[in-house]
Amino acid sequence: MKIYPPIIDSISAVKLRDEIKQFYPLKSNGFTTNKWIGIHDKPENTIEKYIQDSFDLYLHDNYNMWFESTPWNEVGEPVGFEWWIESLDVHNTITMHSNHDDHYRKNNYGIIKYPLLSTETHLTNDIDPTTILNTKQGNYWEVYENNPPTEAVFSAPEEGKFLVSDPRYMRGIFGRRSHRLSLCYDV
Repeated sequence: MKIYPPIIDSISAVKLRDEIKQFYPLKSNGFTTNKWIGIHDKPENTIEKYIQDSFDLYLHDNYNMWFESTPWNEVGEPVGFEWWIESLDVHNTITMHSNHDDHYRKNNYGIIKYPLLSTETHLTNDIDPTTILNTKQGNYWEVYENNPPTEAVFSAPEEGKFLVSDPRYMRGIFGRRSHRLSLCYDV
């Protein structure tokens, strides 16, 4: 896991937060959903531009840190970004989970497929941290590595902070209803 101090200034954070509030909640056909942008697609809004730029500036050339000197092409070349907005306005908890392709799992006998990286950009200050355990979900729904966990990392939201982690690690937020707002994307 890597935690970057604020990577965008206050003015940029406010502009991004304002646009995110216009999109929230993300809906398609009346259902809450995630969005997708390809790595080379033309961004349709400030959110997608930020996603592509933050990937180019902080993640694309630093793959050694994530894959122990294994090049992107050996773990899967990045093709795009699934993004969503995380808010605690309605709920006070985001239960422990890994970031994975649930549609793939449901259609392929429980086999779990993971993105390359998971990110979270905090757009507000808050006291309720993102909790990431060193327990990893395995290749199937019922399989876990290092369970029970022996370590936990807590990252308190700070406007502009950028959190990057392995999507297999179990993560969640346990707090209170608040105005906590984050932009999340998986590579």
